[in-house]
Amino acid sequence: MNILLGAGLSYLFGSTPTAYLIFKKKKGGDIRKYGYKNMGTLNIYHLLGPFHASITFLIDAAKGAVPIWIAQSLGMNSSGMILCSLMAIVGHNWPIFLNFRGGKGVATGLGIMMVLMKRQLLLWFILVIIFFSLIKNFSFSIGLSFTLIPLSNWWMQEPSYIIYLS
Repeated sequence: MNILLGAGLSYLFGSTPTAYLIFKKKKGGDIRKYGYKNMGTLNIYHLLGPFHASITFLIDAAKGAVPIWIAQSLGMNSSGMILCSLMAIVGHNWPIFLNFRGGKGVATGLGIMMVLMKRQLLLWFILVIIFFSLIKNFSFSIGLSFTLIPLSNWWMQEPSYIIYLS
């Protein structure tokens, strides 16, 4: 029962459309119709500036971190933590409140990494900087860096549930 409660709460928490709500309050429209046409921190940065992007990032990252704490407080094992983490990303990407059209889950995924994969988070930032300096495409650098995290988890001999989650 705890696992269903945790998964449901994690999905609902992840479904909170941070960028959408911030943009709607500031500009009165749907952020998915402006700029990069998505609900990401980078789009908020380009449309509203660094202050609102920072708020968006922190809240979206919390959407990844809080479900892990929920799972831990409900006494869940590593499988429960994985499920709650994934449900937060599912909620962010396909929010019930916006007809299942959400973000890409980058900040939410980074929030999960802040709690469960601190060393890999540092590696991820370094990789983003290296890839961006080489290819000059921020979004691609972010995605490419994420693809190397499972390999780094395996190389660092992390527990299997961390490797599966990554």
